[in-house]
Amino acid sequence: MRQLAHDFLNALNEENGSSIELSEQALTMLENYSWPGNLRELKNVIQRGYIMADRVITPAEIPDNLVNPPRSSAGSGPSVTVSMGSSVAEAEKTLIFATLKECKGKKEKAASILGVSMKTLYNRLRDYERRKDV
Repeated sequence: MRQLAHDFLNALNEENGSSIELSEQALTMLENYSWPGNLRELKNVIQRGYIMADRVITPAEIPDNLVNPPRSSAGSGPSVTVSMGSSVAEAEKTLIFATLKECKGKKEKAASILGVSMKTLYNRLRDYERRKDV
């Protein structure tokens, strides 16, 4: 992960003729994050830090959900029941809507709890809406 972060930052520096660096504290935060997304998520975090930083990407430029990741709610809090024989797609839909309800419709919070990007959540919701029209 450390090397990938440096590679993404070096590409941005080269592209823009700059010399932004990553602080050791920021690197440690990146290493401690579970990265439920993919490499694109890491690249986006580095790009955001690059844009926000003056000379060094510090923890202040790292998104809050990485600095203070939501606590796992496995085994605690509200639960959802899915009947045996339900498709994975139907179980996913049930979980998404239950999480949105629990978050009072706040999509950013729901996406964080679900461990998906906002784009993924919006794509799923759009797909559900399209299927309703069919």
